[in-house]
Amino acid sequence: MYVWLEQSEVIQIKTKKYTVFMNNKDKDQTTAWYEQLKKAEP
Repeated sequence: MYVWLEQSEVIQIKTKKYTVFMNNKDKDQTTAWYEQLKKAEP
């Protein structure tokens, strides 16, 4: 898995075991993922 360094928008997901960073070269896609994850938050 790679993180696009040219993009400043990065999503960080922390679990008990791992920390995952994700983004997309299209910042609008990263924002859409963030909004979806935010809605799914318990």
